[in-house]
Amino acid sequence: MESAEIVRILSKVHENFDPDLHLRESIGWIKRAQDFGTDRGVSWGTKFGQGFQPSYPETTGHIICAFLDLARIFSTAEYLERAIDMGLWEVAVQMRNGAVMAGPVNGNPTPAAFNTGQVLL
Repeated sequence: MESAEIVRILSKVHENFDPDLHLRESIGWIKRAQDFGTDRGVSWGTKFGQGFQPSYPETTGHIICAFLDLARIFSTAEYLERAIDMGLWEVAVQMRNGAVMAGPVNGNPTPAAFNTGQVLL
């Protein structure tokens, strides 16, 4: 199903559905999650009233692909720059054996095949 068709269907179901607003807010949340720290990775979440949690390799790997798509769709250099920053952070925290660690960045990492696949994607 094409995204335009999904929007058309959802617009009929929810009269107040504004896909542009939802997209802008979603992108804004991810940008804030990246800007919260200084490492240019993306936080794995937030605790209410306490700010964002540390950057997380797996989720950052997912988001790189999304921001590359956003850069292409909107022809916006900012999204491409953010994706590159995320990728550089991923390389900086990659394990010596090439794997991506499970969980948040830590001093005693354990390799995770799923996380490695997400980041390689």
